Amino acid sequence: MNGMMTMQLFRRRKYIIDSRLQLKILVISLCYVLFFFIVLIVSLYSPLIPRLNRTAYSTWESVEAAKQILFLHKQLWPASLLGLIAISIHSIITSHRIVGPLYRFRRILTLLRNGIISRPVILRRRDFLKTEMKAVNDMLESLHLRFSEIKTAEFELSKAIEACNYNSGSPNEISTQMAQIRVLRDQLSEKISGLKHEL
Repeated sequence: MNGMMTMQLFRRRKYIIDSRLQLKILVISLCYVLFFFIVLIVSLYSPLIPRLNRTAYSTWESVEAAKQILFLHKQLWPASLLGLIAISIHSIITSHRIVGPLYRFRRILTLLRNGIISRPVILRRRDFLKTEMKAVNDMLESLHLRFSEIKTAEFELSKAIEACNYNSGSPNEISTQMAQIRVLRDQLSEKISGLKHEL
């Protein structure tokens, strides 16, 4: 029992589901952050650098500029590193809320390719793609209904054919049964024709 609970907890905490997609999201997020840091560094350091290089400024101003640069250097880089780590972790958690539903949708598509209509999708409370989940569940419900109608019509047709095979009655009775079989066949064809290919 404890082993089962441990496995369930491990599955719930597995944040890397599709490493390629999640890595792409992480890289894009970090590129945005790095771009922001570059703009920030240029805007903070660019006014101070000329004060160190030009002799027109007094020694006191150069010392003050150097102190400011050292202060920024001391404060900015550790904060930037912590920010990058925090954003990386948050990006993985956020991407998990996207990739998790996508993983379930892919599973449904794989089952449909193999001729199996899946149960409805249930996403976690904080997962994204809830609108897509509703669309997928509506599709599955419609397929379940159509499949059930086709199976029922196929069963009724098979039963009528079987009854006709074992009937040794008058030609009128056989003719009536054949007419019923044609009606059931048409009903089945109508239900199957409801499934169309997109042109």
